Amino acid sequence: MTWNDSELKLSPRPIYQKEVTSTSDLAKEAGLSGLLPFTCYVADVQTEGRGRRGNQWKTLGEKSLAFSFVVYEGSYVLPHVISLSLVKVLQEYLGITAQIKWPNDILIEGKKCAGILVEYYKTEKPFYVVGIGLNIFAPEKHVQQELEAVNGGYLEMVGKVKIKREELLCALLKQLAEDIKILHAVGFVAFKESYYKYSSTLGKEIVARTMHAEKKGIARELTDRGSLILETEHGLEEILAAETIMEKHL
Repeated sequence: MTWNDSELKLSPRPIYQKEVTSTSDLAKEAGLSGLLPFTCYVADVQTEGRGRRGNQWKTLGEKSLAFSFVVYEGSYVLPHVISLSLVKVLQEYLGITAQIKWPNDILIEGKKCAGILVEYYKTEKPFYVVGIGLNIFAPEKHVQQELEAVNGGYLEMVGKVKIKREELLCALLKQLAEDIKILHAVGFVAFKESYYKYSSTLGKEIVARTMHAEKKGIARELTDRGSLILETEHGLEEILAAETIMEKHL
């Protein structure tokens, strides 16, 4: 069975390629060309896959799912909503309980199993490119060791995954489209309660590393624009973007 033969009831249909530099590069071209929202590219291999802050994202071939799509409606909180879409699908279709490490890393048993990169392009018709990498099946032993070295993981750590990648992709894209529509109509307020439920960050003492400083404190709440309110020894501070490192439960 090939991706092109799969009966994905989506419009537009995902475009599969065996190997690409980056699925996000293809989605960017789709946005520049004004193609339909949710035009999606999926590949087994990305030679230049990327994550947040210029980090490399390594795909695991047919044992992972790497895809990118274009949307024309979004906001600062788009990454947070997308992370919620992922955890909802993992719970509903696989019975896997995942958590969200602020802002949008997907953790299972404390290990990062998925990453999300959202890029904004301010053109005549502005658009966003959403790139998602999800490790699904158990990789070869040497790859498992590489993942462990960076606290990475995969879905099958918690049990056999009985779903095909194309079926999981279909479920994810449908949930993403639904949630992005709600975001556009209502705003992030519709998602905050769910985000709190799945957050692995809120209520914990963390280190927030920004480009200019390192701040330590307790993650108290999330604002309507997705920023983090950190209670430090100097008072409350708002963190717009950072890498967060969990330290301990309170």
